[in-house]
Amino acid sequence: MDKTDFRQRVLRLFPGVIISQLTSMILGTVNTMMAGHINSEVLSGVGNADTALLVIIAFFDGYTYGGSALNGRYLAQRDGGAASQVTAGSLIMGLSFGIPLSVLLFFFRAPIMQMVYSSAAAPVINASCDYLAFAAFSIPAAFVFSQLSGILRSAGDSISPMLAGLSANLVNLAVGAYLILGLFGAKRLGAAGAGITLLAARISSILVLLVSAHFRNSFRKFSPFEIRNFSCHLSEINRIGFPSSFETSAFYVSRLVLQIIIAMMGTAANASYLVFQSSVSLYSLIVDAYAIVIFHVTANYSGIGNRKDCQLFAKRAIKLGFLLSACISMLILVTKQFIPYIYTSSDEISNTVSLMLFALAYTMLIWPWTWLLPSFFRGTGNVRYSAIVNIVCTWSLRIGGTFVLSHCFDIGVFSVPIAIAVDCTVRALLYYPYYRKGKWLIYLHD
Repeated sequence: MDKTDFRQRVLRLFPGVIISQLTSMILGTVNTMMAGHINSEVLSGVGNADTALLVIIAFFDGYTYGGSALNGRYLAQRDGGAASQVTAGSLIMGLSFGIPLSVLLFFFRAPIMQMVYSSAAAPVINASCDYLAFAAFSIPAAFVFSQLSGILRSAGDSISPMLAGLSANLVNLAVGAYLILGLFGAKRLGAAGAGITLLAARISSILVLLVSAHFRNSFRKFSPFEIRNFSCHLSEINRIGFPSSFETSAFYVSRLVLQIIIAMMGTAANASYLVFQSSVSLYSLIVDAYAIVIFHVTANYSGIGNRKDCQLFAKRAIKLGFLLSACISMLILVTKQFIPYIYTSSDEISNTVSLMLFALAYTMLIWPWTWLLPSFFRGTGNVRYSAIVNIVCTWSLRIGGTFVLSHCFDIGVFSVPIAIAVDCTVRALLYYPYYRKGKWLIYLHD
């Protein structure tokens, strides 16, 4: 593998993945913002239900790593038959869980919301239930879109997922303006309108994805609907998919728990944390997209079964990763005084977030060792080690550290960035030796 091949593989996917990540981030935000124009009860109800829904969708997003990694591997081996079986197997397996779960969430949405948000007022719970009456059925749609997007990127097509993400946002705006805000003389449906809007956006994204992939001839090497012998690779898909599912969903549950801990510190602390979290998502957009690209390209190289090529690719990718993370770290230090004002007009909250972003600048410097290395591991089908490290560090250091620092040292919301910095440092110390010794290549041959 030469430098030209490395650049071509990365640059072919990178722009499309960046825009896809941006559209994904905007989709839920715009929906919630439109709900906020009705009243505070609808805003809180939709926000609460969306948070719970995000945890469930995260589980299925994690499962898609199995199909995407194996599809990339078999396509690199020019084995279209196996790639087709993997695609069909992963879709059928995910839908076999997703559809029943959507039905259960629909029928039991009221007791679930009352249990999770027991302190919420009755109008807020009712709004959550109205939203989930339709949004619950977006779970299988979100999984299908995520799985097909991953598989297409493994086939070298990041444009189709990008176009699908853009179309989903357009549908979200149009349907939301009609059903949520009641424009053009339509009746306001409130939280139910927000649920219908999300479901419409998810379904439209799948349709646009398939149409774009068809016209771009992205399915020429394999078929996503070849269901014969779909079970041939299920054990491999599950070996990669389920650990990744638990890792991803555990991370999102930890964010929910962390938000509950911060909420106990008061309104100002909670607002500062929410602005800090939004700022982190904004700053991390490019590096998160880069990690996704690296996962897919690593899956392609693992298909060749050549350790040397994988190691050479990893070295070059890490160098570029450090360059990106250093630039973003500098950007954080330069803009940390201004970015918080995008989300709030409060000087107190903005100053607090500005100080919290110092820790983000540090963690960004070691980002390639904390978040990029697991992308290499997953790309080769090695997911167990990163899943264990992620879950243990998140819950013991990030959650436990925040609780201890805030209660024992009384430093309030500043406990969050300190705990995150410690968490990332320990991850780097655990991941790097594993990478350096070549243990991540156990599923490859010389």
